[in-house]
Amino acid sequence: MIRRLLTLGALLAGLVLAGIATGIPTGTSASVGTSMQTQEAFYPSYEQIVARLSRLEAGFPDIVHVREIGRSSNGKPIMAVKVSDNAAQEEDEPAWLFLGIIHGREPLGLRITLGLIHDLTRGYGVDQEITDWVSAYEIWFVPVQNAYGYETNRRKNGDRPGVDLNRNFDFRWDRCAVYQPQCTDPYSSYFRGTAPFSEPETRALRDLALEQRPLFGIDFHHGNPFPQSQIMRPWSTGRADDTVLPTPDQARLLETAQEIARWTLASRQAGGFCQMGSPIFDPAVCRMPAMSLLAPMGQSSNWHYAAVGTFHYIVEIAERLYNDRYFYTPDPADDDPHSLQQAEEYVRNLSDGIKQWLRRFLHGKEGEGFTYRGPGITGRVIDARTGQPLEALIEVEGLTGDAIRARTSDPEFGRFHRLLPAGTYSVRISREGYQAETRRVTVADGPLVTFDVTLTPRQ
Repeated sequence: MIRRLLTLGALLAGLVLAGIATGIPTGTSASVGTSMQTQEAFYPSYEQIVARLSRLEAGFPDIVHVREIGRSSNGKPIMAVKVSDNAAQEEDEPAWLFLGIIHGREPLGLRITLGLIHDLTRGYGVDQEITDWVSAYEIWFVPVQNAYGYETNRRKNGDRPGVDLNRNFDFRWDRCAVYQPQCTDPYSSYFRGTAPFSEPETRALRDLALEQRPLFGIDFHHGNPFPQSQIMRPWSTGRADDTVLPTPDQARLLETAQEIARWTLASRQAGGFCQMGSPIFDPAVCRMPAMSLLAPMGQSSNWHYAAVGTFHYIVEIAERLYNDRYFYTPDPADDDPHSLQQAEEYVRNLSDGIKQWLRRFLHGKEGEGFTYRGPGITGRVIDARTGQPLEALIEVEGLTGDAIRARTSDPEFGRFHRLLPAGTYSVRISREGYQAETRRVTVADGPLVTFDVTLTPRQ
């Protein structure tokens, strides 16, 4: 396993050599300093990012599809990138969604998303495992959600007042002030906006998520005040004056978060990042990332889980790896020649942890297709009369809740996925105007339990 991690780490190390093609700029630790030239090279301009994504699509037309999903508050295109075989087509495959910069002054997510795109495109057809991932999944990236914030080094999407996009999603948006009173202040860094999805950036992300229905997702953040990185999942049970039931999938959400944390730490250790003699050793970031719950308010990950069913996480990178727009050192005044190297190593380690996630979910090949790892269920819902796919309610007994929308099959393919803890469940499949079906299903570690359901129209 360590050898495989190192091999994938070596692929990401190629970012330094392939900066022009991917949008990851060139440079080594020897070039780290505080000069504007180095800073601008470390993160390209927004126009350069858009141009490079277009070149990426031109260079890999079969597996890369670049699409404008909306316009930012300052009129810039919001670009989404899909990496998959037959990328221009919609296929019956699980979708993943990786979101880069939602807070403009937290730009490390750009490097992580572009790095993953680089590895997938350069590894396809060369590395069998990466080829399988690209063939088995539809992997979506939005490297920059907040163009204004990225260009101006601001958290929000505008000035006077501007909105914190990660408070603008329609999940208990009205309860934000219970947990963060300043979110109602237009001049606060945490202003939630005038209404849920009041901002063009959050509407663009909402529409993409509802269209693609990702199974998994991550938002990348950094600059948290804690001494170690955190993996945040939906949601806490709230305060005594604002109770909300736990998520029905709490056990599986926690299990997956713990797996991501273990994989990331294992990659750091395998790559030498956490060896005591390393010049970039930092005991704080060599701890296991902490698990934490999001406050039950209008954040991206809460909404993706509640409204779409996505197992969506925030990866919050520790403050000591962040100081300002460009560099990651404990002291902004410290012109440390190892600071850029430390940031690059962290990107590699986190990316390797995510690759382990891609590896973990792919169970194997079956004929011309793939099987996916559980515990959980998958299948299709079909109209008995026409043979056409149906969007239908998929209700697992004991795993529903008032805070989440009912889970449904995909209308284009009739496909459903539901990740579950090991056990036996009663699953009810229904649609208005059709006779409902109930299945008793036992799931365990191994491939997802697959069953198709044919619904018969009522007379």
